[in-house]
Amino acid sequence: MRRITAVLASACLTVLLASSVMAAPTAKSMFVGDFDVIDPGTGIVAGHVVAQFALATDRQVAPGSFQFTGASGYPIRAMRVAVADSLFWIDPNGGLPHAAEVGAGCDIFNPGDYSCHGDWAVMFRMVPGEPNSLLFSSCKTGDGPLDFDWDGEGGCAFLLTVGKGDWVLKVAPE
Repeated sequence: MRRITAVLASACLTVLLASSVMAAPTAKSMFVGDFDVIDPGTGIVAGHVVAQFALATDRQVAPGSFQFTGASGYPIRAMRVAVADSLFWIDPNGGLPHAAEVGAGCDIFNPGDYSCHGDWAVMFRMVPGEPNSLLFSSCKTGDGPLDFDWDGEGGCAFLLTVGKGDWVLKVAPE
């Protein structure tokens, strides 16, 4: 009798959990990545990125995370970021998805040696004919969420390409 009761209770829980999972809303746009990044000028692995984020909500006001660990010999040994916002869009020029995280970050060079940026952004790019890449900027140029200096002049932005590893970038229609 105990076994029958346990089996029936287990079946009821399975049905209840399955129905709650099916009823739960899923993230429309999201990014998850765990990959190496390469300095395109030298072709050398600069480090490793682990990131995950979705759109900010009232329930999830800090919409994700971003961590960089520098490779041996790379000047930035670690980067930690407080993600304040995330954005997703389809590039009108190539139809490929893009995403960005915006917040504040700290570059850590050595123990006790760091530089923090009040404004920080990273754009995850897919460009036809080019490897997937990350474009970083720490210079805000306006009030919009992506109003950063992205061209690299003045030392505000730099590009790293994606190496070994994976990322999943989903941009759902609004």
